[in-house]
Amino acid sequence: HEEGKASARVLLSLPLRFPQGFPGGSMIKLLDSVTLRCAELCGWLLVVLMLFLLADIIFRTAGYPLIGVAELSMFVMLTTVYLGMANCEMNDGHVKVEFFVERLSSSRRRCFSLFTGLLSIITLAICTYAMTVNAIDSYVDDEAMAGLVPYPVWPVKGIMAFGIALYFLQSLARFVRVVRNRPSGTE
Repeated sequence: HEEGKASARVLLSLPLRFPQGFPGGSMIKLLDSVTLRCAELCGWLLVVLMLFLLADIIFRTAGYPLIGVAELSMFVMLTTVYLGMANCEMNDGHVKVEFFVERLSSSRRRCFSLFTGLLSIITLAICTYAMTVNAIDSYVDDEAMAGLVPYPVWPVKGIMAFGIALYFLQSLARFVRVVRNRPSGTE
């Protein structure tokens, strides 16, 4: 039993690094580039959202409500959130409680980071699959939002599926960075 613990300690203390020519590096750079472009798009979409809401307020106050602007605003907000999650992951910006983790030794902290990274990858893989199936079903069924203007829902669900897939890939890239002992952006 003690030998097993000693072996585990030795394995956890080894610096796990991929060989210099590991092909994932260029893919991670491409992923980071796509993630940054999506983050830039999110900034512009917030401007569009602001203009939608401003126009809705002005026209509603003047007695001419704009039909369907609330639904479009919701679509823009969902797009902004889902396309922005990967950038937050890439920059390690998600909320986390470090009270417990910062009291661990560096090797245990790394082990904990690998464990939580693996849990995140598994969860996001399931979410990506479920959202992709949902988006495909929405397209096949020609799903539309109920209201005066029947907006199709599948484009937004497709964007949501893309956003969560990008988040999954960034989580996977973060896991690779932790295994390589490299912070984000040092490929």
